[in-house]
Amino acid sequence: MNKQNFLSELKKELQQLPQSEVNEILRDQEEYIIEAIKSGRKEEEVINSIGRPKDFARSLIAENLLAVNHESDSILLQFKNVLRILILFVALAPLNIILFLGPFFVVCLALLLGWIFSGAFLITSIALIIGFFVKLSMYQVGFWVHLSSFFFIIGCVGLGILAIYFVMILSKFVLDISLNYLRWNLNLIKLK
Repeated sequence: MNKQNFLSELKKELQQLPQSEVNEILRDQEEYIIEAIKSGRKEEEVINSIGRPKDFARSLIAENLLAVNHESDSILLQFKNVLRILILFVALAPLNIILFLGPFFVVCLALLLGWIFSGAFLITSIALIIGFFVKLSMYQVGFWVHLSSFFFIIGCVGLGILAIYFVMILSKFVLDISLNYLRWNLNLIKLK
């Protein structure tokens, strides 16, 4: 494969990236190939050392997604990008299916259940507040009964808020660990 074929295939594989980044990558690769040829290496040898355009493009797209993910504040967008990066890594290094993808989906399922449970707990607690005021107006029981019910409900709301906060912190922790693993894996793939 010659330089032009390599660069045209690389351009085709990088269509997901913004055009300015694609142009910069193509310019850098062309410059790298030209410098390597000037230093005495053969064009085909240089291109083979870079690897197949498809694999090289996947690693560049994964790097771009990691960089975008690092800048993003949205947990949902970060999870979406992590899943896209995982798909790219499975194509680049199939061993990731066994080592990372299975446990990652189990942890994601546990986090999803945590979000569902904590959200349901908070919504139920808020419904208890409404029920408390209905009960207060309908039933004539002692002051202490109403007061104890009120503090019980406030405690439930507080637990619901704490549960949501805990699941949010846990989600961020899992995302950070996942992204660090993916960065490490990308560096490992580049060393091949």
